[in-house]
Amino acid sequence: TGTGSVDCEPKEGNAKRVTFEEQVEYLMMRWELPDLRQNAPHFVKGFYDQLTAVAAVEHDLQPALYIDIDCDLYISTFQALDFMFSNCLVAVGTLIGYDDWCLTELGTAGESKAHADIAQKYGVWFECVAGMCSNESMQKGEKPYYELMNAKLAKPVFMVKAIGQATHRTGMDVFPDVCVGISKKWQGDAEARDALPKA
Repeated sequence: TGTGSVDCEPKEGNAKRVTFEEQVEYLMMRWELPDLRQNAPHFVKGFYDQLTAVAAVEHDLQPALYIDIDCDLYISTFQALDFMFSNCLVAVGTLIGYDDWCLTELGTAGESKAHADIAQKYGVWFECVAGMCSNESMQKGEKPYYELMNAKLAKPVFMVKAIGQATHRTGMDVFPDVCVGISKKWQGDAEARDALPKA
């Protein structure tokens, strides 16, 4: 989403603090394609819970084609998604990808819980279209929308199918075995860690 705070304290071993402006400059240098530079993304400095409808208007934000959630925690994921949905920045067809989906207790913490809570709050019907959607989707090879080369890189991506429904659908009724194993590993389960597939 690019809207979280990036003025972080330097981690051990880092020589200098990286500012928000330096990160924006670095990203803009990396995106050398002319049409990407023409339609450059907007970067909004601040914390997720400080985003308001004013920010959406000030930056003339339009509904997103793709939202990349790399928030790790439940609260930051929920706040980022809530901002997007409450300001009509998500539409039918918007794709939402999650980076740290399996790194917490599935469905009751982290990004997976925030996703479910947003689906319920806004009556969203999601469909998992890429990545860790099911055990079958985790097998290498061609899929309806992509070809899976490495299961370790398969983060789930959901398409918004409907908004404002009386019911909601998270798009994932059963978590794939690999995701369950990763979740258990991050919770300290050594047996689950050893059972994870090797690259």
